[in-house]
Amino acid sequence: MKDGRPVVLVTDADRGSALAIMRSLGRRGWRVIAAGEQEGCLGFRSRYVTERLIYPAPWHAPAERVATLLEAARSYDVDLLIPVTDDVLLPLAAARERFAGMCQVAMPDDAQLTAVADKWQTLSLARELSVPVPLSHLAGTVAEAHALAAEFSWPVVIKPQRSRLLDAASGVDVLEVAYAVSPTDLVRVMSRFEGRCAVLLQEYCPGEGHGVELLAYQGHPHHRRGQFAAAERAARSDALRVRAAAGSGVEMDGPDHGRIQGGAGRPAPDGDQRAHLGIAAAGGVQWDGFPRSPGRPAGEWPAVAPAPRAG
Repeated sequence: MKDGRPVVLVTDADRGSALAIMRSLGRRGWRVIAAGEQEGCLGFRSRYVTERLIYPAPWHAPAERVATLLEAARSYDVDLLIPVTDDVLLPLAAARERFAGMCQVAMPDDAQLTAVADKWQTLSLARELSVPVPLSHLAGTVAEAHALAAEFSWPVVIKPQRSRLLDAASGVDVLEVAYAVSPTDLVRVMSRFEGRCAVLLQEYCPGEGHGVELLAYQGHPHHRRGQFAAAERAARSDALRVRAAAGSGVEMDGPDHGRIQGGAGRPAPDGDQRAHLGIAAAGGVQWDGFPRSPGRPAGEWPAVAPAPRAG
């Protein structure tokens, strides 16, 4: 039963990022319900958690997990459901209409999700925004990949168009980036993807990774430090992460979504440039994961502190 506080249900309680969300909203007076796959989830130990929920592993039983979260949203009179990872987000997005009128779900619309989950679309967006990208071609078959190989030097990056595929029967299928060092190797690796998912063939760009992470709402980045203020004024946006690889351009992605890495031979952007690129690229997607708070004007949803990141 409600005690006058807004109720939030946070998934993936085994993640540090989920724990950060629970702590942040708990400190702001929310009643926090933590959901995870096993008893020992890190988030279950938070003092801000009032209820704990265990759901089936999303990669094996996405439908059952959605049903469990739906029942929890109904039973606990949840105001806001926050899916933290793609393994939960993708099945929820496919069933978003089932939560309509019951609670708000903190996720973008289908078009926004596709823009960051589909690496080819993300790549096209990056080009439109003048974000440096590597030489890339889309291939759906072994024959197509073999025909395109002549345009690359070795090794070649073989990146699935989507990192995760949702199948109602088998669950969430995770696809990982691979590398080919020869035409024979390309055929071998590409055969694993043919019939499952198209791939991006990309030039290999060695370099050192640097990250910029933004938490934003309706185009306005929220930050507690002033280092990105100039970049925010230059180009306001929504939440995406942009990484600049030293000597190799820029890589960008949203939370647990598709990435792009820039072409070789380009100087690494400095901190202000990385922030500007991050904000500009995010704005192109119009990422908006958090819905408007009931009874609050736009932009006044309590900010959620991001989890600390190693390195």
